[in-house]
Amino acid sequence: MSRMLRTCSLVLSTMALAGCGGAGINYYVLDAEPGPGISTTSALSIEIIDVEVPQYLERFQLVTRTSGNGLLYSDAHQWGEPLKKTLARVLAAHLAEVLDTADVSTPHARLASAPDLRVQVHIDRFERAVSGYIELRARWQVTDAATGVNLETEQASFESADAIADGDYAGLVAGMQDGFASLAQRIAESVALHAEARD
Repeated sequence: MSRMLRTCSLVLSTMALAGCGGAGINYYVLDAEPGPGISTTSALSIEIIDVEVPQYLERFQLVTRTSGNGLLYSDAHQWGEPLKKTLARVLAAHLAEVLDTADVSTPHARLASAPDLRVQVHIDRFERAVSGYIELRARWQVTDAATGVNLETEQASFESADAIADGDYAGLVAGMQDGFASLAQRIAESVALHAEARD
């Protein structure tokens, strides 16, 4: 698998589609989407502790729900990197952009500076449902890094605006990107609220 990933190029501008010649596999990634900026009164350092996903999503194959709570994995359509690593990277990029700070670390890209706030995210569901719509259910916590006090525990659910046709994996990835962008914006709003309360 690692050799195949090294020889494949991931086309980020379309969130997907880069096939390895003859291999019959398409690889996908998610990108951060621009969101409305949120002003804060001081420079902010944020540490993303983790973005946890259910074990059934910790696979390279893209997954969809089937009737009877079944799961369908596609060997021909796979993530270009572990999904939880992708989500942490995308969340960090989104927070950095909308909160206007480069000081956002993840488990995979740690920074030396001491964080002001920590964020922990739990993804409960993130896939195309039997209905065809993409469902995202998540919870997150914002804690004060200095005291360890939990400042907020919140949850949110998102559903794609349109149903995704069976077998439309490019549409599936695009819809997942939109859904995660909505979640990232909600988390950014939470972080900004508690950043202001600290000042």
